[in-house]
Amino acid sequence: MNASTKYEKWRGHPPDFTSSYRFYTQGEGGRKLLPGQYYRGDFMYAEDSPKDGIYMIHHEFTGEGGEVFPEGTLPIPRSGTARMWIVVPEMRYKVHRERIVEGTKYFIMEGSRRVGEGVVTGILGLHTNPTK
Repeated sequence: MNASTKYEKWRGHPPDFTSSYRFYTQGEGGRKLLPGQYYRGDFMYAEDSPKDGIYMIHHEFTGEGGEVFPEGTLPIPRSGTARMWIVVPEMRYKVHRERIVEGTKYFIMEGSRRVGEGVVTGILGLHTNPTK
């Protein structure tokens, strides 16, 4: 399977939005090792706390030209850009369509631990992708 279309083929629609991200250094409380492509860290809105909600919104990391890094790319850069995928379609309508706009800040989460941060840079299929 072509790595540049893995999530699109699997989910049957385009990405929901794009973001820029930065993984924290270990000194900032981040991971010891950077993850690879198709890492499944979760998403928490920057103004929320873990008790407010952590969501399954996954990164598909991209290079400077927007190309999707191949599966197995390890490690991905500490900071860069990504295409973002809301994993639970019902949450797209119930929560995310109202909250995700350009400039929305978020944390990359592993459980209740913040390992990185990001900001939404563009909206793609968020308002047209399936909700069920």
